[in-house]
Amino acid sequence: MVLLGIEAITHIADDFRHPERDFPLTIFIGITIALVVYALISISLLKMGFYGDQEKNLNSVVHLVEASLGSKGYLLVNLVGFCTCFISVSLYFVGFSRLLQSMAKQQQIHSSFQSINSHKVAYWGLSFAVVLCLSMLLVADSMQLAIDNLIAYANGLFILIYLAAGIAGVKLLTGKGKYLAMIASVTCLVLFIALGKEMLFALCLVAVLSVYYTAIYSADNRIKIS
Repeated sequence: MVLLGIEAITHIADDFRHPERDFPLTIFIGITIALVVYALISISLLKMGFYGDQEKNLNSVVHLVEASLGSKGYLLVNLVGFCTCFISVSLYFVGFSRLLQSMAKQQQIHSSFQSINSHKVAYWGLSFAVVLCLSMLLVADSMQLAIDNLIAYANGLFILIYLAAGIAGVKLLTGKGKYLAMIASVTCLVLFIALGKEMLFALCLVAVLSVYYTAIYSADNRIKIS
């Protein structure tokens, strides 16, 4: 899972003091750090042989840190893992709340979602995101969905978003940027197909949204709210 995805950080671009400069720089630095860290960890795991069965795969990083830092090394990796997940989840919650705020300003959803408090937090959107996430966790638990399936569903959504961004780049960019967007689009398409049946969740969600924008979303790009 990408630590800093364009699908989340774009919604908080207005929080940057100089978004035209800081936004691309943040994306570049975040992706570079993620790629370097993932590459180093993957190479180390393959070299040390901490993979194979399900137990080894799930605890591979823990075993790697334990081998290099001793028996207490797992405390460090647990702390770093918790902080990383907490930061990522916080980013997605904030990004989602800002997305709802933006949609409310455009009158695509109810206007109450654009309300913010004294700390500039879109509290209705944030509350909705927390409730929605909790509901999905309860549904997943009741259906006894494996964590591997949930990760695959999420990856399908991420890849589909990147594919859409790549296709947009092909349409909007020129020169080298256009060819890079083509390469990115083809790569994302191959990865999306490689997910197999796990990509159906993303496709179903897109189908539901398509029905919404076709049947409910009015032609003048506004929803009439009484």
